[in-house]
Amino acid sequence: MKTKLFIFSLAVLFIAFSCKNDTGVNKETKKTTVKTSDKANKGDSVVVTNDGQKKDTTLVYKVSLGIMPDLGYKAKGVKVASVTKNRPGYYGGIKVNDIIIKIDDNDVDDLVGYTKLLGTHKKGDSVVLTVDREGKTLKMNITFD
Repeated sequence: MKTKLFIFSLAVLFIAFSCKNDTGVNKETKKTTVKTSDKANKGDSVVVTNDGQKKDTTLVYKVSLGIMPDLGYKAKGVKVASVTKNRPGYYGGIKVNDIIIKIDDNDVDDLVGYTKLLGTHKKGDSVVLTVDREGKTLKMNITFD
């Protein structure tokens, strides 16, 4: 019994020491210099990446269509997973599985772009929404409430 335990312990040690520590973390720390004028203020959504690039991560929700996007959709546009009754999208005629491809004359590439476009509008604004419904392009007038 002791021999089996000893062999098992050696095997565990062998496996532990033979495994490569590949956590994906770079052991070298890169220093990022941020100018005083580039520092983010409280509430800002700016990330400075390791290569010194600033990336705006602001997602502003001033208005809403009242839809739930399909988060698994990976093609161009925003696919509608559900529509909430008595909201602007419902009144405008949006249906489940519609793909929102334009807001006014602006292309909707993905969910982040869609959100940023919505952030340029306020309650009471009207837009023309262009959707792809089963291969047909439809335009809908939407007024945000």
